[in-house]
Amino acid sequence: RRSKSPEWPVSAFGQLYDEETTERVRALAHMCDSNTNRFGLSRVSKQLKWGSADAGLDEVLCNDGRPAIFMLVGEVEHAAFYDEYDKPEKFVRISIKPMYHSDLTVAHNMLRNCCHNVKTSEHLFYDLIEAARKQTRKMRNMRGTEAYEFKHAYDASNSYGPKSTMATISPSDIGYRDLVLIECKMVRFRVDHESGKATYYVKDWASWRCRFDIVSVCRLRQGQDNTDSDCGEDENVPVI
Repeated sequence: RRSKSPEWPVSAFGQLYDEETTERVRALAHMCDSNTNRFGLSRVSKQLKWGSADAGLDEVLCNDGRPAIFMLVGEVEHAAFYDEYDKPEKFVRISIKPMYHSDLTVAHNMLRNCCHNVKTSEHLFYDLIEAARKQTRKMRNMRGTEAYEFKHAYDASNSYGPKSTMATISPSDIGYRDLVLIECKMVRFRVDHESGKATYYVKDWASWRCRFDIVSVCRLRQGQDNTDSDCGEDENVPVI
């Protein structure tokens, strides 16, 4: 029986990448590193389970008792780290079109299958993977919370590695069509069984939904500008 052809990374925006970038995309998307617990979606372990409450990890999907880090590689469709007044958002989001279509299928299946006892179904964009993160902390000497800036954005245009080896960039520098790697965890949050909306001040895990929770965003390449291409000689094209 003939083996399946390997899936090739494809730009949803039709951007062209050199061979070196394509190889980096392939390596990152298919990573399987048990030492740092990093996995591409095509290499997700079947042994994943929710962490221990004693270790404070009962809301995080873990591998061998440690939080699993998932590698999402794709081009940015939308990123929201600041509001219209350039103030940090309380809940930051980034959506990508993955370079591998199979990653989209796996991501959506994980978000659906990891939920529990919820009547409403997940509303997922058919061509996007979204990751998010809560960016609030308690205010000193005051009631309530405040937003604080997301600072885990890195320039990985030359190489990806330990964070100490990559220069930090402002999240505002991450824009439309940029090729990025999102490192994230899968976390669950308690919800109402009927509506699927988040609930608070509930300790037991009776009903929950899940999301990809951002750990870091590494920019591999800036989005390419649109340029008018040469249409070639057309003076003698007949008028029809």
